[in-house]
Amino acid sequence: MTEMAMAREPEKRRVLIPFMVALVPINLVLSIDRNAFVVVASNVQQEFGFNLEQMSYLLASISWTYAIFQLPAGWLIQRFGFRKLMAIALALWSLAVGLMPMATGFWSLLLLRLLLGAAQAPDWPSSVAAISSWFPAARRSRFTSIALSGQYIGPVAGSILTGVLATHYGWRNCFYAYAIFGFMLCAIWWALTRQDDAAGEKGQEQPRPGSAGSELRQMLSTRTTWVMSSFYFCLVSVQAFFLSWLPIYLTKEHGLSLSTSAWYTAMPWLTLYFSVTLYGFIAEAIIRRSGSLRMARLPAAIVGLVMGGISLALVPWISNIGWVMVTLCCSLFGVGLVQGMVWSTIQDIGGQRTALLAGWTSFWGNLSAGLLPIIMAYLVNWSGEWKYALLVPLFFSAIGIGLVFLVKFPSGNVRVEGFS
Repeated sequence: MTEMAMAREPEKRRVLIPFMVALVPINLVLSIDRNAFVVVASNVQQEFGFNLEQMSYLLASISWTYAIFQLPAGWLIQRFGFRKLMAIALALWSLAVGLMPMATGFWSLLLLRLLLGAAQAPDWPSSVAAISSWFPAARRSRFTSIALSGQYIGPVAGSILTGVLATHYGWRNCFYAYAIFGFMLCAIWWALTRQDDAAGEKGQEQPRPGSAGSELRQMLSTRTTWVMSSFYFCLVSVQAFFLSWLPIYLTKEHGLSLSTSAWYTAMPWLTLYFSVTLYGFIAEAIIRRSGSLRMARLPAAIVGLVMGGISLALVPWISNIGWVMVTLCCSLFGVGLVQGMVWSTIQDIGGQRTALLAGWTSFWGNLSAGLLPIIMAYLVNWSGEWKYALLVPLFFSAIGIGLVFLVKFPSGNVRVEGFS
């Protein structure tokens, strides 16, 4: 082993431990906590007597505050560091989860869903900032995909776990258990990242950010910022159905029980987990061979959106539950490819404003997640079926394919070096 390689080993271990033991599990827990209400939505609807419109607001509301708080979260991460913001976020959203079983009706549930969304807002910008700080540029596709896959294995594990726990112990006890685990994970994160100061590991060498307004104005002055955020809005329009309506769709349209629908709901998310992870390794291989970020990003975006939009639009036309699940899995597999592409590109172009750009992009994605379930609910009520509602994501997928050609990827060869 060369002297340089030996010097890298302690640094590699120093960042891999908090990444694998804390950052990836935090994104997994975020997804489980976020998905838990979706899994038990039919039980909650029956217990409280909510109508379809009320359920659409409860399901979508988490995305409203999650979106709104992305922008201040991105700036606060730049100013105070990803370590503090992640710890605060995890503690607050665990509190919101723990309080949810105490809700007494629509308004209290809505308030807690809004609080959960606001508290989770700093998670992904903090994750992106941490990965950008910890890992060299050519390796970030891999580690971004691994961290992102934690969010997408969450609905797999969470759907099954929540379904089983809710069936045997009641839905309220699920939320109590998830809250306790969240507080424990917060302590682990704080202990393992103590070497990362308020500005992040590299922040000491960089100028402190200006005011939130000036930073935002400078970022919004570039075309790529607007293209990426609009593109992400289109992508999440496909994912929104899976984030909100899938369990209810399976129980109402195909007559599945809660426990059975939980297993079926997990299947598409499992394929998304594989595609997100797969993208990171494929992109790294392409960069290694060609040195081109454009080649590593553009084809994945096009293929993924085609798969995601067309497959989802076909679902209402299929009666056999087996083929429905195959089609749903194809849709989320495509979404996973594009998710990996988006967050790698954010780090490619973000520079010192990576956290702020991540927050801005995530804002538009969650705006989509907050609007599409409501639009779908009204279209289903109007038409009495899901065929028209699931054409909306296909429409936005087509727009997204056009937008991705406008993204200005960094030019020049990218060297794969550092971590192996």
